[in-house]
Amino acid sequence: MNKFSIFSPVLIFGLSQAQTSQTKSQSKDSLQTQTIKTVVMKKLPAMNVRKKEGKYEVVVSNTNFQKTQNAWEGMKLVPMLDINKDGEMSIFNKAAIVEINGMQSELRGKDLKNFLESLDPKSIKKLELNPNPNASYGTEVNAVINIILDQSKQNYRLGINATGGKHRKDFYGTNNINYALNGKKTQFYISYNYDNSPEYNTGNIKQKIGNKDLLSIENIDDNKEHSHQAFIDLNISPSEKDNLSFSGTLSYDKSKNNNQTFNDDFLKTTQENTVSKKLQLSQNWKHIFNENTSLKIGTYQIFSKSDSHNSATSAGQFISQDIKNTTPIYIGYADLNFKTKWGLSSVGSRYTNTDVTNNNYNFDTNSPFHYKEQVAAVYFNQSIPLGKGNLNLGIRNESSFIDYDFSDLATKESYKNKKNYSNLLYNTDYSWATQGQRMYAISFRKQIRRPNYAYLNPFAKIHNSNTLFAGDSEISPQKIYSLSLNTFKKGWGIFSEFQYMKDMAGIFFKTDGKNIIQSYRNFDNVYVYGLGTQYSHSFFNEFWTTKTTIMGSYINVKDKTYQTLAKSKPFFQFISYNTFDFGKGLQFNIEYYLQSPNNIGLMTQSAMQSLGLGLTKKINQNLSIILNTNDILRTKKKNETHIPEVYYADSMLYDTQSFGITVQWNITGKNYKKININQNQPSEVNRLGK
Repeated sequence: MNKFSIFSPVLIFGLSQAQTSQTKSQSKDSLQTQTIKTVVMKKLPAMNVRKKEGKYEVVVSNTNFQKTQNAWEGMKLVPMLDINKDGEMSIFNKAAIVEINGMQSELRGKDLKNFLESLDPKSIKKLELNPNPNASYGTEVNAVINIILDQSKQNYRLGINATGGKHRKDFYGTNNINYALNGKKTQFYISYNYDNSPEYNTGNIKQKIGNKDLLSIENIDDNKEHSHQAFIDLNISPSEKDNLSFSGTLSYDKSKNNNQTFNDDFLKTTQENTVSKKLQLSQNWKHIFNENTSLKIGTYQIFSKSDSHNSATSAGQFISQDIKNTTPIYIGYADLNFKTKWGLSSVGSRYTNTDVTNNNYNFDTNSPFHYKEQVAAVYFNQSIPLGKGNLNLGIRNESSFIDYDFSDLATKESYKNKKNYSNLLYNTDYSWATQGQRMYAISFRKQIRRPNYAYLNPFAKIHNSNTLFAGDSEISPQKIYSLSLNTFKKGWGIFSEFQYMKDMAGIFFKTDGKNIIQSYRNFDNVYVYGLGTQYSHSFFNEFWTTKTTIMGSYINVKDKTYQTLAKSKPFFQFISYNTFDFGKGLQFNIEYYLQSPNNIGLMTQSAMQSLGLGLTKKINQNLSIILNTNDILRTKKKNETHIPEVYYADSMLYDTQSFGITVQWNITGKNYKKININQNQPSEVNRLGK
């Protein structure tokens, strides 16, 4: 069996800083009505970034973060934070999870993007960016973004957002309605989102297996997807020392993919219809014993179910598959934090139980796959004030108990395996700031990546007209050792990272002479080097705010199976986000992304670029209209392999170009109490309703 491999990482970074101003007003102690003769508008300060206990704290209140159309767009202005259109976030190239008021959210990707697009930017007080999470976080967590909501305002907000537009072939649309109610001890938020996301991708594929002739075929990928999502969050503070939070997310997705590959002598079509449902629940309790000690306990439940029907037709042959997946996940944790003379200490545990049942039908024959994973973790972390900075030392032990089996009822073959192992993980980082307010952080960390059931399930399912997809039951966990250094001051950021990955689990292709099967395999050694700089600033009295990142990367793959790999070459990325504020509620945005050609030994990728424009007009206090266009340049993405005896290349034009319009309407209740102006007033009015 001939085999070849592809490994394609994505390294994207971001940085921003923006400025606005703040106004205050006073009135004298008098029974008479006062007349305001002059109103002076001053520019508000820029986003205030400071180091606090090893984290970057970014205050966004009263900055132009809160002038953006929603929290998703506001995130694009935050220093050191990068987000992409798929809802993925990173800090200094480290993929980040999101917390809400210190409680971890299970929202990811598109679900997270939908939530942030429905969130009023004025409801966010500050952000805590942690590129070096301590031992209390699982090994899969690389960075943390904690969104601190402003719960001091007693108000309500109702918002409705509607987006419509057109891709190259089809129309798309997104609709959202959300409601928030903030009280003294209770905060409530609910939202519903509907998304219609069609894509029509075209391209060319060339492949050669062994001594066979080169096959050149055209490829058409026609995708239709409809999704519904409902989110609810309830936060209750029954006392000053207790906080309870409950959240739930219910999502329903229905997708249909029609793929066709053809030339003058060849035609193959595949169809994949999938319906998936997911329910996520969380319950968390935080109790403060005193100013030095606090306890946090919580549970999460995730229930997902999907049903896919796949079929393929080629040369008069017909293949039909049904794949039914049911996955419940249960998570429980306890964290105790206490301060001593040495600093802040944290100790805790976490338990995760994942149970996957996958029924795979080829026509009427079932090939069931069952996967059960239990992970028990305990940790201790010590934060020590040291010199002008803060030192973090953490140790974590994760014990994994994995049991899975696969049966092919057609061939009467079965496979069972158990993998039980424990990993001692550690992290250390030191962060400090100079008198000139330049902030530094250096860290070293050991992590592991456990293969999930998708990596291990050996059932070969129809992937598209050109390939099948199957996991490998012998995939081993990969070990990661990383060293990073970053610095930031007044909009300038410099960051670097080195990673050594042992047994890195990457995308792997194999062929049986007839079909190409996409899978995974372990690569012996992978070395990753990254160096970048980020700059953000506002010019011309805040008319122009820019956030620009330039980064260089070099990835070197060493594997004893492939001694003749092509030599890897470094590549760079350029990302720029720009906002022009014309006043009177009119803003213009420009987003540009460029990646140079790269060769990482296993694969060559062509240069890629993307340009997006947006125009926002605030009609009044409640209504805004946004015009936007994405991927104006429409560049093709090309990939080519470097494996002996196997040649595979594709050149695809993805359907990301779009033109659309968004209408946003919201109404917010007053955040102050009415008073009788004929009554005596205090000498200073510290809060004015607007």
